[in-house]
Amino acid sequence: MMEMNGPLYYYTLIKVAKLTVLSGYRIFGAFGKDDVYIVGVKWTQADDYSITDSSFVVHYNGSEWKEIKVDNFGWKSIGGTGPDDIWLGGWTRGNLSHWNGEKWKNYNDVFPEELYYGIPSFEDITQSKYNTTYAIFNNYHDSPYLVSTEGTEWKIEHSFDEVHYYKLNLSENGTLYTYGLGEIPISIWNNGDWQPFFIEENFLVTSIYNLDDDNQLITGSVENEWKDDQNMTHFNYDRKIFHYNGTDFFAFEGHGLSNTPYGIWSDGNEVFVASQTSIFPDGIPQNKTTIIHGR
Repeated sequence: MMEMNGPLYYYTLIKVAKLTVLSGYRIFGAFGKDDVYIVGVKWTQADDYSITDSSFVVHYNGSEWKEIKVDNFGWKSIGGTGPDDIWLGGWTRGNLSHWNGEKWKNYNDVFPEELYYGIPSFEDITQSKYNTTYAIFNNYHDSPYLVSTEGTEWKIEHSFDEVHYYKLNLSENGTLYTYGLGEIPISIWNNGDWQPFFIEENFLVTSIYNLDDDNQLITGSVENEWKDDQNMTHFNYDRKIFHYNGTDFFAFEGHGLSNTPYGIWSDGNEVFVASQTSIFPDGIPQNKTTIIHGR
């Protein structure tokens, strides 16, 4: 499943009008082949601008997609531990909603009031078979927080040292990773602290896929700065795909990625990578998605 910014299309190619899914976040949740969710934000057109006005949740039950009414603001992520324990994480208001198998309930003030300063968001809620659900709570004012729950009570596990973009990955074996941009692009959660896992200078990690803890695929890009003859600063980007075999990281060559990759998936033999770029036909920005396939 790709995460993208723009109109959402069902597998039947019926366009869902006035819907935005937020680029780069965990907006897709599968709790069984007949229990699939996609979440986002609805918006209303007002003259020359648009206003986000409500949440969007659509559910696939094995035969059809149906929109579900969840009385809360728009969503940035979805996760949980199973079909009877699903969390939706909101943006700009730090709101949460929880499904217990029978009904949705809102949890909109789970932390002290002072943490809701700025633009509070619950981002990248993990999905796994384990009892603990993790998320990033970010108000874009203080350093982001790693937070967790084993029921409906949320707690703060850790405050990050840097104010920038963080995402989470929880492997099938229960190992928690954080990744993004920093001196250490990927770290492992170990006994209450983050331990370095993958180090690549100026590398922005955009996605991880774990076949297991000793068989992982990593995508991202390196930003390179250079100056022209007029001393003007420019940037170019070196897109990369790495494989981790339990000991070493191997960088693939000749993958053909010309755009920033945002998602990777493999069954152990074949690999699919999704990348996205902006094009400007007639001066109007549009997103274009490219899929590369390797084996």
